[in-house]
Amino acid sequence: MDYLPIFMKIEQQHCLIVGGGAVAARKADLFIKSGAIVTVVAPKLGN
Repeated sequence: MDYLPIFMKIEQQHCLIVGGGAVAARKADLFIKSGAIVTVVAPKLGN
């Protein structure tokens, strides 16, 4: 299985994103727009 689709209500839920690259930024933006409380852990952000 290449994908594991999961449908969860993440509004007001804590979400951890590990990494600071472009993919992590897209995921963080998506979670923030969904109302999640986002924490990003990365040695540095951006390219």
